[in-house]
Amino acid sequence: MPDKKKIILNFWKESKRRKVWRVLTIYAGTSFIILEAVDIIFPRIGFPDWSINLILYIMLFGALVTFVLAWIYDLTPEGIEKTRPVSDLQEESGTHPDGRKFRFSDGFSIVLLIIVLILLYPKIFKRNLVNTSDIPSIAVLYLENLGDEDDEYYSYGITEDIIIDLSKAGLIKVPTIKDVMSFKDSNSSLVEIAQALNVKYILTGSLRNESRFMRLALQLVDPQKGINLWSDRWEEPVENVPGIKGKVIDAVIESLGIRLNDNAKHQINKESTTDPDAYEFYLKARYRLPIVETKEDLEVVRGFFSHALELDSLFVLARIGLGDTYKYEGNTDLAMGHYKKALLHANSLDLPIEKSLALINSGSVYRTYADYPEAINNYEEALRISRQIDDHLNEAAVLQQLGIIYDDQNQFDKALEYFQESLSIAREIKNEDQEYRCLNSIGIIYHKKANYDRALENFEKSMAIRLKLGHHRSAAIVLYNMSVIEFERGRFQEAIDKSKQALEIFEEIGDKDGISFVVGGLGNIYFALGFNTYATKYLERSLELTKEVGDLSTEGYTLFNLANICKSEGNYPKAINLFRESLEIFNNIGDVRMSANAQSYLGSIYYMQDQLEKAEECYKNAVPALDSLSMLSEYLDAQLGLMLTRFDLGKESDCLEDLKSLELMIDTINIKDISSGIFWYLYLINNKTGNKDNGIKYLELAYGKVMEIKNNLQADTLIQTYLKSNEEIISKWKEVNTR
Repeated sequence: MPDKKKIILNFWKESKRRKVWRVLTIYAGTSFIILEAVDIIFPRIGFPDWSINLILYIMLFGALVTFVLAWIYDLTPEGIEKTRPVSDLQEESGTHPDGRKFRFSDGFSIVLLIIVLILLYPKIFKRNLVNTSDIPSIAVLYLENLGDEDDEYYSYGITEDIIIDLSKAGLIKVPTIKDVMSFKDSNSSLVEIAQALNVKYILTGSLRNESRFMRLALQLVDPQKGINLWSDRWEEPVENVPGIKGKVIDAVIESLGIRLNDNAKHQINKESTTDPDAYEFYLKARYRLPIVETKEDLEVVRGFFSHALELDSLFVLARIGLGDTYKYEGNTDLAMGHYKKALLHANSLDLPIEKSLALINSGSVYRTYADYPEAINNYEEALRISRQIDDHLNEAAVLQQLGIIYDDQNQFDKALEYFQESLSIAREIKNEDQEYRCLNSIGIIYHKKANYDRALENFEKSMAIRLKLGHHRSAAIVLYNMSVIEFERGRFQEAIDKSKQALEIFEEIGDKDGISFVVGGLGNIYFALGFNTYATKYLERSLELTKEVGDLSTEGYTLFNLANICKSEGNYPKAINLFRESLEIFNNIGDVRMSANAQSYLGSIYYMQDQLEKAEECYKNAVPALDSLSMLSEYLDAQLGLMLTRFDLGKESDCLEDLKSLELMIDTINIKDISSGIFWYLYLINNKTGNKDNGIKYLELAYGKVMEIKNNLQADTLIQTYLKSNEEIISKWKEVNTR
């Protein structure tokens, strides 16, 4: 150890004698000045981010070279000379030169070197504090409207158009309009906004419409450095706004140093419409659509889109928007008609982005129809287009939609593959909005696979992202998903608490859609707990809200659940009316699965009332649809109900072959995937055929399933309610077992 200390001490003395630290201090200070200049100049002249890193690495290598040269050479009045070794000086003087005495200048050099190194530290080790990727990132803040309040739609529409057009540039991170809207009228500094949105640059500005004359001022800034990279002003007639928008995009892309291929340039410079009045109506519709609350609001938005199309029938984005208004209220047939027209026009006008959007929306309607092959065809074509034009955000979104299609078909592993690929892209392009969606979808898959820990892990990650970005609505949806898991785990109070937390968020932000959704969920929880009064109260409130906002899908589900409560209480006439109302809605919106389920439940009520012909008709309508959708549990329930009904009608010959096939299929299925109700049906049918031994086998399975679920329940109230609902199975098993 002493030898090591002596070596270090000698090295320190010799480096002082050779003035190495003084030279390194000067070099470090010069490097800092050069890097500061490079950081400012390179982005302005279009150099990519990696060029700044290259200069940094050259400087670091230069420090090593400088150290070696300072050790070997010395600057003297006679010029640069090789520093003489300590042994030569010792021979001349007869003593060992311990180096110069410590001077004030030495201390000053050391302090200065430390300060410079501290300043250089973030450049060397933390260059990516705000943007952790070489991908350019820019937030387009909401353009401030300096004119009349009625012109607010210009601010919203032009802001969103700039965001969309910048996204067309390919591998570039641009937060969505939802992300930036949370900072509208915010007191946060640009540095704080950049950190919150995880971007490097910010485009900010204002506009004023005076007598159809638009004044637009914009500037592109680097908040971390406090410098203005680009700014410009325009005073043009409103008719020229689309052209001005194109100039803005070109200037921003050039300032960011992005090199576009010809295809991307072509897409960005294409105008959606050449008719300024059509564009104005389109902006009005886009501004009003996100804040629609009533049917009257939706009609106003539809009117704006329709006016835009009257002025320009080939305005593809307006056509898609018009379709969206019909899809929103559940009129999927009319929506599909507009999407197909949009697709036709996008093809003829060579608009791949608009074509992709039309395909995605058409795919969503095919999904509602449960026409999964056609939905997949549309999504895969949209995916091909997105990859062809390097639209990575859209690529991730389409992959997620494909995952949802496979999720609908219970192909969970395949769905998970698509969600994880989408998540990988979302993280690569640093799009936290899409990352949240993927994490939420992955959580849903793990939930369905009964992997509750992995499900909650993904839900918590997704909720953290939304809360960070201030997207409270999305966080509330995740909270509700977590409440469902807590319920299934038997943690009922936690389920209710999380649902009420979600409800509180929705009520705070005035989201009636969200309120009706969660209130309906709370109704279902209370129904499962046996508190029918509370369940009815919540479901009736949900029904009132869904009618108010025109959400037909949720209205249908709420009616369906209210019918189940009436059925459980023996109020069959009211249950039948409610099931019929829900069936009418499901038919109108093209929800094949729920339409079939409503028919099946109606069949069960008619059977209990000995209206066997009506029961048979309902079951016959339900079975083929559920079979085609691969809804195993629901299909078995309807098919066995149909068999039981036909046996009572004296049509045994129609059922015996079907029963054998069904039993063979059930033998290949994991018992965990089969409900006690299905085993009970099999017991009843086998009893009717005289195969009592086989019937007892199924009765034992039904009883075992009931006891398995009962043993997983924790609350006494729920246990009693559950046992009461399965009283027939329990009493029959006890009777057979006693014999």
